[in-house]
Amino acid sequence: LRGSEYPDEWVILGCHYDAWNFGAADPNSGTAMLLTLADALGKLTREGWKPRRTIMIAHWDAEEPGILGSVEWVEQLRDALSRKAVAYINADMAVTGPDFAASASPSLKGPIVDATKSVQYAETEQTVYEQWCATNDSAAPAMGSLGGGSDHMGFYMHIGIPSAEVSMASPVPIYHSSYDDMSWYERFADKDFIYGPTVACIDGVLATRLADADILPYDVGQYAQDLAAHVEALKRQVESTSLHADFAPLVEANSRLADAAEQFEKARTLCLATDALEAGAAESANELLIGVEKAFIHPAGLQGRPWHRSLFASQDPFSGYASWLLPGLRYEIETHSEDGLRRWLAIY
Repeated sequence: LRGSEYPDEWVILGCHYDAWNFGAADPNSGTAMLLTLADALGKLTREGWKPRRTIMIAHWDAEEPGILGSVEWVEQLRDALSRKAVAYINADMAVTGPDFAASASPSLKGPIVDATKSVQYAETEQTVYEQWCATNDSAAPAMGSLGGGSDHMGFYMHIGIPSAEVSMASPVPIYHSSYDDMSWYERFADKDFIYGPTVACIDGVLATRLADADILPYDVGQYAQDLAAHVEALKRQVESTSLHADFAPLVEANSRLADAAEQFEKARTLCLATDALEAGAAESANELLIGVEKAFIHPAGLQGRPWHRSLFASQDPFSGYASWLLPGLRYEIETHSEDGLRRWLAIY
């Protein structure tokens, strides 16, 4: 859907579809959910609505063999994506059960929470957010960090586009087996076909808000909160070894980031509440906001992995799936290199 005001800023929702893997949990549920969303957005456009930014729904083949499909797509469009992409929302394993779950880069965590507060949980009077809190027995449920093994990697870890995965989930004991088919899906995952439309609603709210916002609703304060937690985790890991490292400059840099984010969020709230935006101010602010995630891109890449360039997150290089936060530092700690840790602290 081409944007009416900012067609060269893209909100992208995507999912792979491996031709040889016809499982329902992976990836057909994501494909079906995105088709449901596309149908709903098409209906809105026929009723006269147009997004201000372009909303793009994408599919690739070849996810299982090395994430090849989306990686090739990202590499082919690298320059355009670097300039234009506002967010990537991944639909892999989108519907496998009744419980809401999400993982995201810091900037999209707040928008995801807000979206779940606006969508009704299927066949109840609760919102998805209320069900999410109840399931996690928490007043504010935690959101995961993106790891490896899916199509967000090229967007998030290679060129620095804020990314997220949103799903209705449950354990999938038949994953990638011959039982992973529509029969299992209809009997156990979503037998009334209600959770797929719920995910489509959440993704639709998220995508249209990102597309229509005057100033992008990135959760910039979450960067500093997440970084503080990740630094503390690494400091504890170092303390359990014979390594010595000075994290004080990194902690101080993050404190400055927290102050800047707080000032920005106050200013954004005031401008939007009072309609005090001067001509061109929103465009300038959005250009800077799109650059925030890219500030974590290290052109030389990570140790032994030049394609993986995000200093904020990568997949575990040893397993390929788990999420590593501040991976340049974590690698030096895991390999017990004090000189390397000192060099990478300077980079960070």
